[in-house]
Amino acid sequence: MMRELYGIGRNLNQIAQKAHALGVIDAQRYDTEARKLEEAVRKITEAVILPGPLKTTGSPQSEV
Repeated sequence: MMRELYGIGRNLNQIAQKAHALGVIDAQRYDTEARKLEEAVRKITEAVILPGPLKTTGSPQSEV
């Protein structure tokens, strides 16, 4: 995932540099990379934030 994010960031940076130098943006390339970034963020969100509470067999305090 980190390589994927690095590649997306590098591509978006190249698009920004080209847009700054030429005064125009490659909208198709930008949209493609923006979609990749949105998908990566969605995957991270699902993996980290949305899984729900952990199921445990018992809390440490109940054994005291």
